[in-house]
Order: sequence, then structure tokens, then C-alpha cells
Amino acid sequence: MKRLALLILLIFTFFSCNDDEIKPLGMHFNGTYEQTMYSEEVEVWYVHSLVFQDNGDLEQRITIRESEEGDELGYTSLMLGTYELNEEELTVVWDEFYALEDPEELYAPRAGLKADEEPSNITQTGILEQIDGGQRIAIEFPCNDVLSNCTGKIVYTKVD
Repeated sequence: MKRLALLILLIFTFFSCNDDEIKPLGMHFNGTYEQTMYSEEVEVWYVHSLVFQDNGDLEQRITIRESEEGDELGYTSLMLGTYELNEEELTVVWDEFYALEDPEELYAPRAGLKADEEPSNITQTGILEQIDGGQRIAIEFPCNDVLSNCTGKIVYTKVD
């Protein structure tokens, strides 16, 4: 449980105060964006990735690496859903959730994650800003009790 709390804290600790102009991206867009953070406690990099598809599908995964830009060792969690972008307003609906079967493990292969057997959809609506000509995005969702999103803007860097 301590590791899960640390992971959640790590994911949402990055903030951005960049006032760059918002540039509408259209209804959907493609791209993989990530945010990395080193954990001295376990000596690995946590990678929080968002994979946007043109068809409106969205994947959020948390993986582990030995180095910031190295190969993934495995997954800690995965959420699948859809998104819609109306100018800067981003609406996300999460409907599939996967987590480590053994909470004592640090990571597992994607196929080794266990699906939530009784998922309930989670909908979030927030603001998405395009920064540095699209090389980074900032996403801010209002606070809620379900996903503990009270961290302000979270900035991701485009990797694909």
C-alpha cells in the first residue's frame, strides 16, 4: 500500500506554470507523451505515458525503466479509454483498468497485469494546452475524490 501511495504521489507531483498560448488541436490527435521521475528508494524510473490515437482511443500506462530513456522493464498499471478534444477542453472516459496482481512486485509484463473485474467508467473533463509547438502538453483536471487530481497542470513531453 505504501508503494501505491508513493506511486500516486510521484505521478502527480510535476507542475507547470508556463503561460504559453493555447493552440487548439482539433477533435482528436495522435501522439505519445510521457513524464518520467526517478525513485531513489527503488532505483528505477517511473514513466507515466499517455498514448492518444486519432480514432479517440487513449491509453495511460505507468511503466518502469532502469534509465530515463531506456527500455521498459514492465508495467505497474494501465488504463484504457477514450477522449475528445473540443478546442482546449479535454474529456476523458476511462473504462478499463489493469494493475499488478501481486502488490509486492514492482512491475510485470503487460500481459501480467490483472484486469479490474467490475470496472465503472470514470469521466474527467479538464484543459489541455499545447506547449513548445506541440512538443509538450499540459493537462489540468479539477480536483476530484476518485482520482485524487489536485495537483494543477501536469506536463508531458512528446516522444512519438
